[in-house]
Amino acid sequence: MVAASPVDLIKSKVDLVQLVGGYVAGLKKSGRNWWVCCPFHSEKTPSFCIWPEDDRWKCFGCGAGGDAFAFVMRIENLDFPGALKLLAEKTGVELEDRPRRPEDTARKRRLLELHAAASLWFQKMLLEHPSGAVARDFLERRNLTHQTVLDFQLGCASDSWDALRNHLTERGYSVEEQLAAGVLHESDRGQPYDRFRNRFIYPIRDAGGHIVAFGGRELGEDKRSAKFINSPQTELFDKSATLYALDRAKNAIRQRDQVIVVEGYMDAIMAHQHGETNVVCSMGTSLTERQLEQIKRLTTNLVLALDPDTAGDIAAGRGVEVGQQVFDRELVPVLSMNGLVRLESRLKADIRVMNLPRGQDPDEVIHEDLELWRRLVSEALPLLEYKFQQIVAKHDLGNARSKTELVDELGAELALIPDRLQQAHYVGKLTQHVSGLAGTFQLREADLHEAVTRARTRKQAATRGSTATRSSESPHLASPTAVGEEQRPPLPLRLAAEDFLVMRALRYLDDAQLWSQNLRTDEVVKSENREVLQFLLNRLDPGSTSGELPESIARHMAYLTELAAREPEIPEANRGAEFQRLILKLREHAAMRNQAERATLLSKTPDSRAREVELGALDDLDALRLSKAELSRRTLLTPN
Repeated sequence: MVAASPVDLIKSKVDLVQLVGGYVAGLKKSGRNWWVCCPFHSEKTPSFCIWPEDDRWKCFGCGAGGDAFAFVMRIENLDFPGALKLLAEKTGVELEDRPRRPEDTARKRRLLELHAAASLWFQKMLLEHPSGAVARDFLERRNLTHQTVLDFQLGCASDSWDALRNHLTERGYSVEEQLAAGVLHESDRGQPYDRFRNRFIYPIRDAGGHIVAFGGRELGEDKRSAKFINSPQTELFDKSATLYALDRAKNAIRQRDQVIVVEGYMDAIMAHQHGETNVVCSMGTSLTERQLEQIKRLTTNLVLALDPDTAGDIAAGRGVEVGQQVFDRELVPVLSMNGLVRLESRLKADIRVMNLPRGQDPDEVIHEDLELWRRLVSEALPLLEYKFQQIVAKHDLGNARSKTELVDELGAELALIPDRLQQAHYVGKLTQHVSGLAGTFQLREADLHEAVTRARTRKQAATRGSTATRSSESPHLASPTAVGEEQRPPLPLRLAAEDFLVMRALRYLDDAQLWSQNLRTDEVVKSENREVLQFLLNRLDPGSTSGELPESIARHMAYLTELAAREPEIPEANRGAEFQRLILKLREHAAMRNQAERATLLSKTPDSRAREVELGALDDLDALRLSKAELSRRTLLTPN
C-alpha cells in the first residue's frame, strides 16, 4: 500500500463544521447541511452552506467555496503551505517538513527586533531631533496628521553615513545582522554604511503587521540619488510579494469586498487618514502574481488607482494582464453567434481602472475632495472599456491608415468576446466614442462587425493550419481513438477523477499539452490538486517567475507519482483520449455538484423566487448538455 499524503491525513481529521464554527458564530443545521452568515461579505440572511458529507462549503451570496484548505486560506489570508501548516497543528498531523533549526528561528526573531528598533529610531529622529526639521516640513506640506505619523510609525533618516549603524550597534546588533536586515549597505571596498540617509522613512510591514523593510523618499536636492529606494530582498522581505498597508487594510477589504490599489506610499497613507481603509500600495511597481494571490484571498473586486501618466498606464495594463492569470474562471451559459447556448469561461473577478484627473495623484484628490475620490472609485472603468480606451488613444484619428489599423485592432479585441449581446453592447459604445472624438470621421457599427468577421476568419485559418501541422507530425493526434473499457485500467476506488488526472499529468509530463489546453485549474475542486496543476503550468511557461515547489505540495506530488508508477503504461496514441475522458468526467461531477447546490438553495428559497432559481438551473443544464455533446464529438468519446 502507498502511504497517504499528509494532505489526505489532515482532511480525514478535519471536521469542517467545527472548523468554520471556530471562526463564525451562529451555525445552524438544516437537514444534512449547516448554514451561517458568510464571513467574507456582509449579509443578514445566511447564504454560507456546509456539506459535511462532502467536506466542502459554498457561499451562494459571494460565490466563494471549496474545501477546508480553501476556507483557511481565505479567512486567514494564507497561501496553501500556510493553511496546511495551520490545519496540521489543529489536527495533530506531523508534516515532517525540513525542521527550522533553532538558530534559524532565533536569527529571524533578531532581524524582526532589529527592524523594530530601527523604526523607533527613525520616528524619534522625525519627531524630536533637530535634523528632522526638513522631514517635519515635508509632513506639513503633505497634510499628514500627528496620529497618522504614529499609526504608520513614519520617520526620517539623518544625513549621516553611520548614525543608524552606531545606534543599533550600541543596542547589541552586529554589523552582519544589520547587513542581513538591509539597513546597511556595503561599498565596493567592503565598508558598511547606512543605506537610508537624508530620507523620509516608511516602515513596510508584512500581512501580520511585522516590520520587515523600509522605503525611503529623498528629502534633499541631490539629483544623483534615486527619489525612492526600498530595502533590498532579504530573508524577511520580498518586494514582489508585499503590499504596503495590507496589514491595516485586510479587514476593510473583506467588509467592503473591494480593494483599491495605488502606486505610492503617500497615496495609501492619505486614503487611510480619510477613512478609505481598503487601500493598499504596490510600491511603485506593476502588480505581481504573488501580490494578487494575497488580494484574491480577500476579495475579487479590484480598482486600480494608478498615477495618470505613461508609467501608470503601463502598470495598469500589466496589472490587468496578471489579474487575468491569477483569478479563477467560471463556466457560464452564453448565446453564441450561431444561436446556440454554450458554456464559456469567464474571469471570476471584477477588475476596474480608475481615471484620475491628469496632473493629480490619488493622495491629492483624496485630501482636496474626498467625495470626488469616492465618485471616481464608483465610476472606475471595467477592464474591457479600459482596454478599448487605450487602443483608441494610441491611434491618430486624423490619419486614414491609422483609422484602418484602429478598426482592425478593435475588431480583433471584440472577436474575443463570446457573448454576442455583450459584443453588440461594446460595438455600440465604441462607435459613439470614436465618432465623438474624430469629428468628421464617423465609425459605423458595420465597420466593426466586418472587422470582427475578418479577425475570426484569420483565427480559424491559423487554427486549421496549426492542426494540419500537428497532424502531419503526429498522425495519431489528428483523430484520437476511443479507448475501450477492456483497454482502460479501472479507476481505483479511493481516487477521485481529479486525483487520477493529476496523477497522469505527473506521469506523462511530456504530454502536458493534452490536458493544459482544455482544463482550467478552477475546474479542480481539491486545493492540493490545484496547487500541483498550477505548478506544472508555471513550469511550462518560459516567462513564469514561479519559485521552488513548497515541501508540502512536493510530498503530495510524490504520493500521486508513486501511485502512477503502479498503473500500466498507456499507449502514446491513446493518451489524448484518456485525458479528454477524465476532463469530461470532472465536468460531469461539477454539473452534479451544481445541481445539488441548486437543490439545496431551492429548499431555502422563498416561493416567490423558486421558479427563478429553477429556471436558472435548467439553463445551466441545457448549456452543459451542449458542451458535453461537443466535447464527446471532438474526442470521439461517450460520457460514462
